[in-house]
Amino acid sequence: MQHLASLARLTVLVASALGGQAIHAMTPLADADLQAVRGAGIAYNLQNFSFTGDVGLTYEGAPGQKIELNKLTLSRSDDAAATFTDPYTIQLHQRTGLPDTIRFTEPQNANGLLKWQFATDWKITTPTGTFDGGSLIVRDMQSYGGRFEITTPSVAGQSGVVWGSAVRVDIGDVLIRPRGRDDIANPDAPGATNQMRIQGIHISDAVDSNSPWVLADVTAQPGIFNAVTENGQSYLHLGIGWATNPDVETPAGKVVIDNITFRNSAPTYMDPMTGAATNTLNLGSSSIGSMQIQYLDLKMHAGR
Repeated sequence: MQHLASLARLTVLVASALGGQAIHAMTPLADADLQAVRGAGIAYNLQNFSFTGDVGLTYEGAPGQKIELNKLTLSRSDDAAATFTDPYTIQLHQRTGLPDTIRFTEPQNANGLLKWQFATDWKITTPTGTFDGGSLIVRDMQSYGGRFEITTPSVAGQSGVVWGSAVRVDIGDVLIRPRGRDDIANPDAPGATNQMRIQGIHISDAVDSNSPWVLADVTAQPGIFNAVTENGQSYLHLGIGWATNPDVETPAGKVVIDNITFRNSAPTYMDPMTGAATNTLNLGSSSIGSMQIQYLDLKMHAGR
């Protein structure tokens, strides 16, 4: 009886919360109601992301020609304070009179704690032989609020994928080690006797270093990726068109490199200060204060 009394009181509370309204059975939604529902996008993050092992990618062209990336290693550190408040997003954007776009946006990474590490061994094979390039290593790559957008062409008769991209990135080191990767966490690993080190690469908008450089814009200056055939020859085509409004200036970007250093296993360089032989050549820093991509037309095809 005590249980029945409790159930009765619960029934009264539920009825009171519903305002005494009758509870109706579920009914199917009309097509018009379903069509009115639109998602705001997808947000996600990567916690403790890493992979390593005997993973590789191979691109094969004409017979006997290929590019190989072997022993891929990729990982990213986390920002515990912004795991869910600063995610990656995928959104659908509408444009008046133009096809919708799919926009991939990176985290703002205001704390600079999202850092990518990458390493791979690479080689190129041709009918005349194989070139073993050794290892390519990218350390502490930080991206801040970049984006990549794709859509379908709006030009009649054009095929392929229209794209736009904005980039703001800092890279701690790019290391090229032709005789093996050694310790990828140490840019000065003693076992890497031959190395080219590009230290401190910074890419941003030319005026505002805290904003991305817009390489291409799907509406204002669209990029294109497609296959084209000219004079019986097929090409893989990558391009950036002229600005759709000639009165609007093309966005400018800047690139700053803190230091470029070569290291050899033998003292083959000369110290400019002492004149003594050394195994290290330091080229110092380099920068481009402002540059623009007004138009790009790059066609690639497999050689014969």
